[in-house]
Amino acid sequence: MGGLALAWATAGAWADDALPEVTLTATVGPDLRTVTGTLLLPPDADLDVVDALTTLPVPEPELEVARTFPGAIDRGTMTFTRDGDVVAFTARLPKRWGDVGATGKGLYGNGAWYPTPLRDGALVPLRWTVHVAAPPDATLVVGGTTAHGTLDWSGDSDRVSLAVVPRGRTTPLQGEGWSVDLVTRGRPRRALVRNLADQLPLAVEEGHTWTGTVVQAPLRRRLVRPGQELAYVSDRAFRTFTWFQRTHREAVVRGLVTAWQGDPDPFVREVGGAAFGRVHNDRLVRRTTVNLLGLTRWIPFVDAALYTREMAFQQEVLHRVVPTDRVADDLAERFAPHAPGTQVAAQVADTYGAAAAQRLGRHLALGWSLSEAATAAGVPLEALDRWRVPYPSDQDYTLALDDDTVTVHRSVDDGAPAETVVVAIDGERRTWEAPGHVDTVSWTLDAPPHRVVLDPDRHTAQRSRIGDTQPARIRWTLWGQVASISASQAFASAYAVVTARGAADTYNQVRLVLSTNQRERLSGLFGYTRYFGPLTQPTVRQHSVTLGVEGTWLNPNFPSDAPIPYVIGGSASYAWDNRESTLFPRNGGRVAVGVSAGGAPGEGREYFRVSARGAFQKAWHPRHVLAGRLATGFAATDIPQQRLTFGGWSGVRGIPDDVVQTDVQGVASLEYRPVLLSQGSVPLWLLWLRDVNLLLGIDGGVGLDDGTRVSAVGASAGLGLITDNFGVSPGAVTATFAWPLWTEGLDLSSEKLPFQVYVTWGVTF
Repeated sequence: MGGLALAWATAGAWADDALPEVTLTATVGPDLRTVTGTLLLPPDADLDVVDALTTLPVPEPELEVARTFPGAIDRGTMTFTRDGDVVAFTARLPKRWGDVGATGKGLYGNGAWYPTPLRDGALVPLRWTVHVAAPPDATLVVGGTTAHGTLDWSGDSDRVSLAVVPRGRTTPLQGEGWSVDLVTRGRPRRALVRNLADQLPLAVEEGHTWTGTVVQAPLRRRLVRPGQELAYVSDRAFRTFTWFQRTHREAVVRGLVTAWQGDPDPFVREVGGAAFGRVHNDRLVRRTTVNLLGLTRWIPFVDAALYTREMAFQQEVLHRVVPTDRVADDLAERFAPHAPGTQVAAQVADTYGAAAAQRLGRHLALGWSLSEAATAAGVPLEALDRWRVPYPSDQDYTLALDDDTVTVHRSVDDGAPAETVVVAIDGERRTWEAPGHVDTVSWTLDAPPHRVVLDPDRHTAQRSRIGDTQPARIRWTLWGQVASISASQAFASAYAVVTARGAADTYNQVRLVLSTNQRERLSGLFGYTRYFGPLTQPTVRQHSVTLGVEGTWLNPNFPSDAPIPYVIGGSASYAWDNRESTLFPRNGGRVAVGVSAGGAPGEGREYFRVSARGAFQKAWHPRHVLAGRLATGFAATDIPQQRLTFGGWSGVRGIPDDVVQTDVQGVASLEYRPVLLSQGSVPLWLLWLRDVNLLLGIDGGVGLDDGTRVSAVGASAGLGLITDNFGVSPGAVTATFAWPLWTEGLDLSSEKLPFQVYVTWGVTF
C-alpha cells in the first residue's frame, strides 16, 4: 500500500509534460478476440509490465458466475517478451461479459488487453500514443475516437480503453452543451437514445461542453463501466418498463461523467463522477418526485429486490453508496484500490454538507484539479486523500439506547479511514467523526428519544444492521398468488401470506399463511421461524427452526367421500439451505425434517406425520445442471387428507395426487437442466425473458397403502423460465409434463389423460 500511495503522490507532483510517454501499437485479429502488438516504454521510467488480463478475478457465487461468463469459465491468455524498453505481446481475451472480454457481441478492453505498466505494483498515469488496426467491417473505438480499419489516439490516462464492435453503427447525439457518439451493434435502441437525450442536458454546466463516446456493451453486473473518454453502457440499460427506466438514469449519467472528465487518476474520476451524480440526481428528483419503491416495499418482489442479490444492477438501481458487486475486476480495483467514489462523495456530503459535495462535482467536471476543486468546495484535500486506501471490508457500528443516552460504537481494524457517521435522533441529524480505530461516542438528551436511526442513508458498510433503528422498524410483506396449476386434474393451489420481521433482523420472522389445494378447501397457518448460521443471501441464513399452529377446512371429496369438516394441529420443522438463489439454483441444496400432529375435534380422529426431504443442484458447467430430490415419510392417521402425498407435483409427478395416498413411502427424482438461454433480455410486454431451462427428469417411488405395496416410475419434461418483471424484479415459472412409465398396485384406468401437466411459480425442487 505504501508503494501505491507513493506512485500516485509522485504522479500528482509531475507536470503534465513530465508524464512518462508510452507508445502502443496493436492489431486486432479477424476473430475479434486476439490482439498482437508492441509496447514502447520510456527509458529510465522505472516501469514494470504485468499480465493484467489473466489476473481478472473469477467469481465463485453462482449469480456472479452467470452474470460474468456466457459459457464455461474462461480466463483468457497473454504472452509477452521484453527486450529493453520494447514489449511484444499477444493477448487472447476471455469469453467474458463486461468491459474486458470478447463475445459474439464484440471485443471490449477497458485496459488489461495489453501488458499493463506499473510502478511499485501500482497503476500510474501515463501519456499514451496509440495506433490500433482492426478488421475494416467492424467499428473501432479507442478512448473518445471512432474509426474503421485503423485509428490513432493520444491522451493521459492510467489505461487505454478499447472496443471493437462487429456491424457497429455510430449514432451522433448532440444538444446544447453536449455531443456524444453512441456506438451500438446494429440500430440503437430507442429507449437508450431517448434517455441519453433526456438526461445529458441535466448534466450540462454553464461554459462547459460534454464530449465523449458511449459504447453499448454486454455488461451484466453493472450498468456502466467508465473508461478513459469512453463509457461502456450495458445493453440492458433502460431495457425496462417505461415507468422504471428512471431507476437507471442517475447511475448511467454518473458513469458517463466519470469516463468523460479526462483526469488520468481513477480515484479523481470516480470522486468527480459520484459527486456530480448528486448534482444530476438533484435535478432529476425535481422532475420525478414519486419514490418508486417506497410505496410498494410490502410486495415480496420489491422486498426481495431491496434485500437480495437476485435483481440485476441492484447497486446502481438502489443508489448503493458501498458497492455490492462482489467481483472487483476493474483495473483500478486490482492495481490502485481505493474507497469507491460514491463513498467519498457521501462522506463529503455528510461532513461538509450536500452543497459542498455538489460544488466538488461541478468543479471536477469542469476539469479542475482535485486540490483546486476541493479548495473551491471548502473541503480539505487531506479529507479526500485519506480515502486512497481500500474501504474497510469488515467493520460494524452498534447503537445502544439507555433511557436518555444514545451510544454508538465502531468496531474496525486499526488504520481504517476516519469517517463521518450520521445518527438521526427524532429526525434531528447528528454526526460523529469516527476515528480509524475502535471507539465510542455518546449523547445525553433532555428526554428519552422516540426514534433513533444509525446511518439512515446507509453510507457505511457493516457486518450487521440489526439494532441500528430503535425501536426497530418492522419489515412486512403481503402477497397472494396461484402457486401451482394441475391442468390435467383441473385444480389450482393458491396461497396468501403475510410476513413480518425486524427491518435488519436476519434471525426472526413470523408469518400467517392462508392456502387452498386439492386436499384442503382452506388452511390457515401461523408460524414463527428462528434462523441461524452463516448468511447465504444478505438476509437469509442457512439454518432455520419453525414452529406453527394450523387449522384446516378439508375437502370432503378428496379422495372420495370423507365427511370430516376440519382439523387443527401443530408442527415443528428444521431446514438447512445453502443455495444462493431460489429461482433456478445451480449449486447447493436444501434438507428439511418435520413433524406435525393434530386431529378432528369431536370426531375422534387424529393424525401424526414425520417427514424428511432433501434436494440438491450441481453444475459441472454454467449451462448444465443436475438436480435431485429425495423424500420419505411416515403417517399414522385415519384422515385421508392427512396421509402422505405419493403423486402430484411434489411426488411421482406422472401419478395424480388423488389416485393413492400412503402411510410410509420414499420418493426420489433426478432432473437434468440444460440452460438454453442465459442472461437474455427478450421483451414480452410487462416481462423480459432472461433464462430458459430445459427440464428432463425421472421420478420413482415406493410406499404402503394400508399395508399394500404401491410403486411407480415416471418421466417428466418441461421448461423453466426466469423473467424480469417490468424489467426489474426477477421471477420464475415452470411448466412440466409428466407421465407414468411403470406402476404396481395402482389403478390408472379411470384417468382421462395419460399424462399430468403442472405449472408452478418457481423451480419444482
